[in-house]
Amino acid sequence: MEDDQDSPQKRKEAEMLALKKKIIDVFQLFDYEANNTVDMRFKCASDEELLRAFQVLDKDHKGYLLKEEVTKFMTEEGEKFNQEEIEEMMNTAVDAGTGHIQYRKYLFKFSPEDD
Repeated sequence: MEDDQDSPQKRKEAEMLALKKKIIDVFQLFDYEANNTVDMRFKCASDEELLRAFQVLDKDHKGYLLKEEVTKFMTEEGEKFNQEEIEEMMNTAVDAGTGHIQYRKYLFKFSPEDD
């Protein structure tokens, strides 16, 4: 006769409880205020910080970057971007006239205008 603790139903319940505990533990990592919510903590970079980041990539100080340079960086350094994310950025960032990313123009196109 099969022990109740070894029954498929009991094993499934134990697995579900273990999974539930893991999920709760992970969510608690992001519940910074202990209020049963996942708190997102992102610091948005300022326009100046983003400009400096682009300037670091622009080693020749041309004022623009090639699409290939940015794509290479986005797929090989730091948090990797997927192809869809890269294409979305490139569709917005690449200047149709030059084929380059005029990064000042790109950054400040999204900046709120001064009142």
